[in-house]
Amino acid sequence: MKPTHDSLLRVTFRALASLSAALWVTAPPHSFAQAEPVSLDTMIVEGEAEQISQAYTALKSGTALLDTPASVSLATEALLDAQGAVSLQDAIRNLSGLGQAGNNYGIGDQLVIRGQEISYTYDGLDAGSGGSGGGSGATVRSLTNVERVEVLKGPAGTLYGIGGAGGIVNLVEKRPQPVAHDRLRAYVGTWETYGAEYDFNRPLNERWSFRFIASTRQSEGYRNFNEDRTEFYPSLRFDANADHTLLFTGAYIADRVQVDSIGHPVRIFDESSTGVPAAEATVADIPNGPTGGGRVQLTPDQQQQLIDSLAPGDGTQPFDLGNVSLISPLARPTDGEEFRFKVRHDWSIGADTAFAQYAQFRSYGSDYVRQTGAYNYVYWNRNGSINAAPRAPLVENGVLYPYAARRQEYRKVDFQEDTLQYFAELKHRISRGEVTHDLLATSYLEWRDYETQNWSVYDADNSRSAANPVPYIYDIRSPNWPTGRFEDYEQYPSSDYTKDVTSIGAGLQDVITLPHDLTARFAVGYNRIKQDYDNNLQRSGDPLPVASSDEGLNYNAGLSWRVRPQTSVFVTAAQGRTAYSVTGSVSLNNPPDSESENFEIGLRHQMLDGRLLFSTALFATSRTHLRYGNPLYDDDPGSPTYNIEVDPYRYDGYEETRGAELDLNVNLTDRWMINANATYQDPRTRRDPGTGTVTGLQKGLPRVFGSVWAQHVLATEFAGGRVTLGGGVTHTGRRSINSTSFGIAQAYVDAFTTIDAIVRYDNPDHWNVQLNLNNVTDEAYYDLAQFLGGRPGEPFNATVTFTAEF
Repeated sequence: MKPTHDSLLRVTFRALASLSAALWVTAPPHSFAQAEPVSLDTMIVEGEAEQISQAYTALKSGTALLDTPASVSLATEALLDAQGAVSLQDAIRNLSGLGQAGNNYGIGDQLVIRGQEISYTYDGLDAGSGGSGGGSGATVRSLTNVERVEVLKGPAGTLYGIGGAGGIVNLVEKRPQPVAHDRLRAYVGTWETYGAEYDFNRPLNERWSFRFIASTRQSEGYRNFNEDRTEFYPSLRFDANADHTLLFTGAYIADRVQVDSIGHPVRIFDESSTGVPAAEATVADIPNGPTGGGRVQLTPDQQQQLIDSLAPGDGTQPFDLGNVSLISPLARPTDGEEFRFKVRHDWSIGADTAFAQYAQFRSYGSDYVRQTGAYNYVYWNRNGSINAAPRAPLVENGVLYPYAARRQEYRKVDFQEDTLQYFAELKHRISRGEVTHDLLATSYLEWRDYETQNWSVYDADNSRSAANPVPYIYDIRSPNWPTGRFEDYEQYPSSDYTKDVTSIGAGLQDVITLPHDLTARFAVGYNRIKQDYDNNLQRSGDPLPVASSDEGLNYNAGLSWRVRPQTSVFVTAAQGRTAYSVTGSVSLNNPPDSESENFEIGLRHQMLDGRLLFSTALFATSRTHLRYGNPLYDDDPGSPTYNIEVDPYRYDGYEETRGAELDLNVNLTDRWMINANATYQDPRTRRDPGTGTVTGLQKGLPRVFGSVWAQHVLATEFAGGRVTLGGGVTHTGRRSINSTSFGIAQAYVDAFTTIDAIVRYDNPDHWNVQLNLNNVTDEAYYDLAQFLGGRPGEPFNATVTFTAEF
């Protein structure tokens, strides 16, 4: 069963296709347009107004957003610099619809758009999985070499190949410029944070120009969430003649980033077992279960000890550990290394035709050790079994440890990801009277290789480490950590697989400029995604090399209408193909091709010659063909419903997010810079649609979130320079972290609001000093909803940055 908006998608698609065909038939005879020469390489946007009124990612062109039939959010370099943003995680506050993924283990950039998985790209080319889709990569994307961030909502397979259902996060990289410049930036901040960056740009002669950016960053981090990063970005541009341009870009990144998979855990106190919340529980509410079966039998004194340990919020919210971190010294930060090399060739064939081809090789590897489990059991009647070890309070030698963490696992990950991509694009403009067609033909080929190995060590609750287990944590408030290194303990290989993904595709897009201020976009594409998976552990359940293939057509159609010169409305319908678990296992029974769908209607308004742009949209975005257990399958020979003649799974489940977004950008750099955005969403998973089973909000995703940032340059000069004052407010709504399989069916993290501020002084001698104050009210909050807990956000902190240009 498909989402309810499926028929609307197809009706819109057919209507726009018919409109496109009719225009070709009825248009006047062919004549070439007297317009700007066609260009494919329009990623770098110049000018104050164009910085917020144009975006490349949606149509692979410089079309004004007012005429773009798609939802796009963007963040400029000036805005990110003002906020002191250094990573993609810092940038998401400025972009509606973009947020943290649910069920997050703290591995790399795990983001979603409208509750759905996304693709990360640099200039439209692969930027790594970073943990999305089940991957173990720990990529944390820096903004050092980023000119701007553009977010396209909805599937975009007609232009970008393999893609997530939510859309594309495109990081537009900096390039050589025709004017020589140097920029030195250095900063120091709380948590022993230090960093420096140097940007060197030189035109070597009339044809060659070179740019080199280097940076380093080191931070102890709040709660020892440390980071150590070194980056180099060389780029070389060659203008062979008026028609041919070559661009070579490279990147080398070495980083060490601590992974926090636990944060502050929720104490496992199950209200459905007791009938009362933790704050009201008495000894009578936590009886022992029957003896036998490994069940722990607590004495009356021990039961009272448990009751006395309870606090309001236990079982429903993370247990506040203050500044205590559950990042064990046995854990190790990522040892990540990334190399990218890109080459791009642009050929201007004529005033109305352009060709581009570009390729990238990317290699990323990391290894780290993370702590994946630290479960503090208080009380849980699990399927009629109370306190059945190891899902029970810890009692050793007659002593109860009410704050103990058991069932610990430390996991060593060795991850390697290599990708090779090639794109070829031909663009041609045809004008027929008042109608202009910008045709874009795209073809691509890509290959991705993933190699993942995991080893685990456990505490005594797992027999696989019985010979040398890690010690229990007897009190999460003051942990007794294991000594030595991961390799000193009994290791168990938990996964070892290789994965090859090859994808080919082609697409044709027609952007049609029509009379009466109409712009239509019609695109159709074909993708074939083949996956070969080999589990090297050779264990039951997935013992042999298996393969799957997703292939078929996808489309994207939309219409934008300027109802007034500065106001437009748009409608978009799109369908894409999203290979199921590109970075993870492949099912043995070859599930049906996966699909993603998006439908939206929106409005845009601009003022001040394009320096103010407001946009809003209503949307429904979904991913289909999700797997869930078939209730008719029963492999128990003794069961009266024994049936193995049917598929163990069904594939008609789906995830769907409906909601609304708005974005406001104002770019008056001599006076004001404003960014405001807000998102309302209802992300839900529908398993077994035949029975109407619908989950609550998807794990970790807020219903409401948004941010406002504003800064103003004072009119009065000080010592010949200018002073800028500003700041922002960020709000994230309540997020679910519930888990019925772990006895915390009502767990969540609270909504929070933080306030930041900026003071900057710009000297006329081309240097400035900037003070960023973050969380000025010292709000206590959780910035990330994790697997069974929340990651504490940073309290009040400050950074001072000095920048000189010469």
